[in-house]
Amino acid sequence: HHPDIDIRYNKVRLVLSTHSKGGLTELDFGLAERIDTLAE
Repeated sequence: HHPDIDIRYNKVRLVLSTHSKGGLTELDFGLAERIDTLAE
């Protein structure tokens, strides 16, 4: 996973991708779900 992280005053934005696969993989989606759970 290669996240791009954008931190602002009142929000954080993460963009995930797997460069070696040329885009998103199931692992990226799984990580996104776990991050969403932590953010709640």
